[in-house]
This record gives sequence, structure tokens and C-alpha cells, in this order.
Amino acid sequence: MPEGFSVNFPNVNGFRADLSFSDDGCRLACVQRTNTNPGAHVPRVIDLATGASLNPASLSNGTRGNGAVSGGMLISRDGGAAAFDNNSTNLVAGTSGNVLRNYRRLLP
Repeated sequence: MPEGFSVNFPNVNGFRADLSFSDDGCRLACVQRTNTNPGAHVPRVIDLATGASLNPASLSNGTRGNGAVSGGMLISRDGGAAAFDNNSTNLVAGTSGNVLRNYRRLLP
């Protein structure tokens, strides 16, 4: 797998542009459109070996962010962190308003 490999292509099967792979090819970061709200984009980190999926725009207690990802997602080269833009107001205490913020989430 080439270092820093990522692809950019139109919406295909519910996944949109800006896929990003960890260097070892084990983790994929992407943005998924939801069927219930076509305007919302849900970030996903997928473990390609197990198929397990994680929404990095959620809190450790499972509460999902109340906003949407505006752009793509990136995963760190070692697969240990994901970065994304989001306008959620419930991911970090003290945030308010419809302001786009950059988030980085350490992954388990």
C-alpha cells in the first residue's frame, strides 16, 4: 500500500469522496451518506480485517454528534487517529452555534 494513499471519487453505494487508508491498509476512513437524511454525512473508520465500524464523531458513551461532516475524513498513517470537519455542538463542552470545527479523534 503506498504511503498516505487516498482516493477521491463521487458518491458510490452510499460512500462519498475522500477515502483514506492507514499505511498498513488495515483501516479505512470515509464519509457515508445516510438514507434517513441525505444531507447528513456520517464519518466512519472501518477495520478492514474485522469489519468493525466506528463513528469518530461520537462520544465514548455512544452519543453521536448532532452535526454533520462537511468534507472528507483523514486517518493517520499509523491508523491511530482520524480527522474531520464537523459542525456538532455536543462533542466538546462550550461549543455553540453552527460553526465548522476541525476534530481529531484518537482511535481504540
